[in-house]
Amino acid sequence: MSEPLGYLASGLVLATFCTRDMVPLRALAITSNLAFIAYAVGAGLHPVLLLHALLLPLNAWHLIGALRREGGIPALHPSTQGKSP
Repeated sequence: MSEPLGYLASGLVLATFCTRDMVPLRALAITSNLAFIAYAVGAGLHPVLLLHALLLPLNAWHLIGALRREGGIPALHPSTQGKSP
């Protein structure tokens, strides 16, 4: 059962290398991390689990940054917090 999940996760990694834009790349990377975490848990692969558990928040952080740069998420600046537009 876990082998197909491993192939899916690997395919998602391959897809990230075929992606040029940062937001879709990070979204695919996060999906890949989640698939690899599920695969690693099912197969008892602790090094793979640790790697993707560490990469998941890193990719999420970079996705938020990419969305902010593209205007999808407003940046929070101390000087604008609590003020109405």
